[in-house]
This record gives sequence, structure tokens and C-alpha cells, in this order.
Amino acid sequence: MAESRRGRQRPSTAADARTGQQEARPELARLFDETVRLYLQLKAQATAIYRRGDVSGPRRTILMTIARSGPRTVAQVARDRSEARQRVQPLVNALIAEGLLASTVNPAHKRAPLVSLTVRGEAFVRAIIQHESRLRARLKLNVPKADLVRAADTLQAVREVLETAESPELPDNSR
Repeated sequence: MAESRRGRQRPSTAADARTGQQEARPELARLFDETVRLYLQLKAQATAIYRRGDVSGPRRTILMTIARSGPRTVAQVARDRSEARQRVQPLVNALIAEGLLASTVNPAHKRAPLVSLTVRGEAFVRAIIQHESRLRARLKLNVPKADLVRAADTLQAVREVLETAESPELPDNSR
């Protein structure tokens, strides 16, 4: 057992706590476990923040992806989110209907239009960024900047490996 920054006891990995078995790369398992827990906490916070507003977590992610990457096809946005295009398309359609996104002809592919921010969409993204910046400024997080940069770099490296790795098959437990 190790102690967290908040003084709570935590197992070296979640799998060890559940199964009692030694697992390969326990530090990586812990990173995955903590990343999932952080994601769930961020998702809950985003739901609370945007509950009364015009944007949900998934819609925010689409807008921010296009703001960061420029015009994209819906398939490209879906790939960036590791989701099926069919799940992203209705969200993009709604953002187009609201005037936050525009669909334009894609010279590289006639059947896959490009989606980009409208002037209204750009203003909306700026408002989101300002709002979230104020929230981060109020966050009482006593972690040195260098540690945050290293954590972000580590998560990026793991994500990039996972994006290029083949999906492993889970063992068949049906026998």
C-alpha cells in the first residue's frame, strides 16, 4: 500500500486490490486507473459546469478539436475522439444548425465535406476558453509546473502509442 497526496491509503494498482494477483507493469496499470478516474471526475465537473449552458462535454470537445486543428471532416473529428463517425455526426449536425459550425466543400473528397467554425463558433470557443481558464485559476492544486508538464508529456506519449498499437484481444472466458 502507498499513501496518496491526500493521505489516503491506496493499493499499488487497482487490479492488485481486486484480484490479489501480481500484474505486469503495475506503474502503467496505476497510470491507466488514475487517468480513468481523472476522466470521470472531469466529465462530472464538465456536466456540472455546462448543465445550464449551451454546450455539453461532447459538443465542447468537437468545437475545441476544430478550433485546434482547423477544418476537418466528420470522420477526422470522430477519429480524434476515438469514436464512430455515426456518433459524432448528429452532434456536428446540431452545431451546424445552431450556427457554430459550417459545412464546406472538401476539394479532396466530394462526399466528405469539411466542417469549420463560424464567426459565432469562434466567439463561442473563446468564451469557453476564458471560462475554463478562470476555473483553472481558482483550482487549488499544489503541484509544480514542471510536474504538470511531465504528466501531460507522459499522457501524450502513452496516447500516441495506444493510437498506433493493434487492439489486443481479451482472453475468451466462455469455456
